[in-house]
Amino acid sequence: MPAIATGGLAAAVIGFLLGARLIDAADQFLPHLHAEFPEEALAEGPRVVWGRSTLLMLAMTLHNFPEGMAVGVTFGGRDLGSGVAPWRRLASSPDSS
Repeated sequence: MPAIATGGLAAAVIGFLLGARLIDAADQFLPHLHAEFPEEALAEGPRVVWGRSTLLMLAMTLHNFPEGMAVGVTFGGRDLGSGVAPWRRLASSPDSS
């Protein structure tokens, strides 16, 4: 794995844990619904006065953010294949939509 080869196991684990914490914080502080349970879909997170279009734009931005980060990092590191492929595979999986 490139992260372990570059920064060592500790850096990779810390990065993974920080990413998990960021996802947990986003779940707590951003308004959302859980679409996989439509009959139980209650609004979670803080109440906001944003319209549906604003919430959709926010959701699309958050969905595409990891892929954009992967592309930016690989262009910066000059290694175009190994960094983009895992993120594309993850973004294309059925559970990520």
